[in-house]
Amino acid sequence: MKVGGKGKACAHSNYIERQGKYAYRLETGERLVATGSGNMPEWAQSSSQFWKAADEHERANWTTYREMEIALPRELDDKQKEKLVREWVKQEIGYQHAYTWAIHSPRASDGGEQPHVHMMFSERMMDGHERGPEQFFKRYNGKAPEKGGAKKANTGKHPLERKEELKDLRHRWEIMCNRHLRAAECRERVSLKPNNEVRHGEPEPKMLPSEWQRGTGKADIVAFREARKEQIQASHDVRVSVRPTEHMEAELIHLAHRKQVDQRQAQAAAAAARQAEADRRAAEERQALIAKLPAMEKAVIAEIEDETNRRFDTDFEYQALWKEREGMSRPVRRQGATPIRQSGTKLQRRRRRRN
Repeated sequence: MKVGGKGKACAHSNYIERQGKYAYRLETGERLVATGSGNMPEWAQSSSQFWKAADEHERANWTTYREMEIALPRELDDKQKEKLVREWVKQEIGYQHAYTWAIHSPRASDGGEQPHVHMMFSERMMDGHERGPEQFFKRYNGKAPEKGGAKKANTGKHPLERKEELKDLRHRWEIMCNRHLRAAECRERVSLKPNNEVRHGEPEPKMLPSEWQRGTGKADIVAFREARKEQIQASHDVRVSVRPTEHMEAELIHLAHRKQVDQRQAQAAAAAARQAEADRRAAEERQALIAKLPAMEKAVIAEIEDETNRRFDTDFEYQALWKEREGMSRPVRRQGATPIRQSGTKLQRRRRRRN
């Protein structure tokens, strides 16, 4: 993904369409496979006119266009590449943004082609209101859209949000590109995974265009690619030359079965270990609870005794009940507790004093 500032849109449009001073590139062996534009306002008679107006009227600190640059599979022919790009434009750009795209196919360092597409589009959205070139690129008016410029999409977003959106965009390209490769009956596929996960060996180092052209940079990369190609071919030849015999096939089946058995045994051992650990924890908790029972029993008994003494001191009916049962055993006293009154004579004296 790339962005262009004010004053760069028209020049970049001419560059990707190989017009004006960029037409000479077609004389160096590069091919311009196909181009296209769409969703232009009524006042824009051509894509160059629209992008020139963007350079003239867009705000100085705002972008005039956003661009996707996407590598295309060599395995597709020109018509298949164009069909893939048009479907991608329909899915991702739709009818809301003015756009221009072009498919280039220059010569690659290995002698083959290096097809890719440049797809630039305006972030200004088409909302059905008629606007002239100057008004189209003004600030958007939320209360009266017809009085302001066209609204800009993809603004005010956090960098992390943009990063996730770019990952989703690349995932959608993976799905669509592989669908077109299957339709063309090609075995090759594209993937979001890093090169070292899907290709043989480490990926080649990233080089800037200046590094590629300076010194031995290009020759070093070409030699690296040739060495890797020979290594891949050698590995393939080894696999082809060692054909599995009947004995080897039986041994492979046995090893695969043994691996499954070992995996099941490992899973069963892990489950048994987890169950043993759970049982051990449950036993520890049970023993801790049993150890607390004597203290809990004493606390309950003390609480019952305190409640009995309190009621005896404050409840005269309860005292009379104990007077009637003088011959029976008294409640067990706790050391330091208020003594239970047992003498009816003292109780009578206290009542006389109160009267």
